[in-house]
Amino acid sequence: MRKNTVILAITSVIVVIMASAAAGILLAIKTSIPVSDESNKAKPKSEIIKKETANSSSTLNSNSNEWKQENGSWYFIINGEKQKNWILSNNRWYFLGSDGKMKTEWVKDKNKWYYFGNDGKMRTGWLKFNSNWYYLNDDGGMEVNTNISGLYINEKGILQGKS
Repeated sequence: MRKNTVILAITSVIVVIMASAAAGILLAIKTSIPVSDESNKAKPKSEIIKKETANSSSTLNSNSNEWKQENGSWYFIINGEKQKNWILSNNRWYFLGSDGKMKTEWVKDKNKWYYFGNDGKMRTGWLKFNSNWYYLNDDGGMEVNTNISGLYINEKGILQGKS
């Protein structure tokens, strides 16, 4: 009988830990910005940030840091100005073009290729794109002319097979 009580107690503790972890994950998902929707365009989880003026142009609080969608493109605004290049938002890296637009798919920066999903987030690890496999290291840069776990990656960054 004592053995059954111990097993029941351990099982109860595991269930509580799993439920707590699931709640933390759901909270993280709920508050993340931006995420993909069914039309495959990045949008923040919350309502699109807009402050309409009399002439229908969008304005922003001069002390705010926020994502904003304009004409179908996403921008990151700090103190009322569109940002460019690399930004870190909610512990994820994004790349904004010279016009401030959030980039998706392949971006070349300082002779290195990076991949950004439809949500704009920089990807790492193995990536399948157009039927080819690529390896993006921890800083997001695509590996070329190397071996990863015994697999050869060619000069274009494409997995070729066992080395």
